[in-house]
Amino acid sequence: MGAIISLQDVNFNYEKTKRKVLKGVNITINEGEFVVITGPTGAGKTTLCETLNGVIPNFIKGDLTGTITVDGLDASKTPVYQMASKIGLVFQDPDTQLFGMTVEEDLAFGPANLGLSYEEVMRRVERSYTDLKIGELKDRKPFELSGGQKQSVSIGGVYAMLPKIIVFDEPTSMLDPIGKERVFSIVKDINKQYGITIVLV
Repeated sequence: MGAIISLQDVNFNYEKTKRKVLKGVNITINEGEFVVITGPTGAGKTTLCETLNGVIPNFIKGDLTGTITVDGLDASKTPVYQMASKIGLVFQDPDTQLFGMTVEEDLAFGPANLGLSYEEVMRRVERSYTDLKIGELKDRKPFELSGGQKQSVSIGGVYAMLPKIIVFDEPTSMLDPIGKERVFSIVKDINKQYGITIVLV
C-alpha cells in the first residue's frame, strides 16, 4: 500500500506571531499504518494534527508553506467538510465532541451532516456500535458516561464517518487507567481489524 499522508517541507506560524510552530516537517505515512508522534508540550503536535484535516489554514489562520497531501487531496486547499470524509480527528477532551441528548444522536451527527439517507446514517451508527463494542451505551446520555465511555463515543462518532484515517490528539490524557485501557483497545482494533490508518499523538 502506498502513502496516504505526505508532508513535504511544511512550515507554519500562527497569525500575528513569527515563531514557527512547525519547521521543515517531512512525514510519509502509508495506508494502514499505526504511527505514534511524540514530543514535549508546545512542540506543535496539535498544530500538526490540525493541518492534516485542513482546520489549519481554513479556520485557524497563519502562514502555512509546504505540501500536505491526504489521500490524494491537498489538505490546505480542500474544504474541511470534504476532508472529514477522508480523515477524522479525536481530541483530548471528549466533551468538546459530544453534544447530543443520547449516544445515538452523537454517533449519527457526522453522517447526517454528509446528507446521507436516514437508512445509511443508521447503518453507520450500528456499525460503530458493533465494531467498537459500545452497543451497551446506545440509550445512555453522554453527560452520564465515564471519561473512557465518553471518549469511546467520540471515537464512534468519527468512525461513523468511515474515514480512511483517524488522528488521535492525546486521547487518553484526561482518563483514568480503566478509561485509557478501553480507548487503546478500540484504537488497536480499528487499525488491525479494519485497516484504518492511525496517527496517535
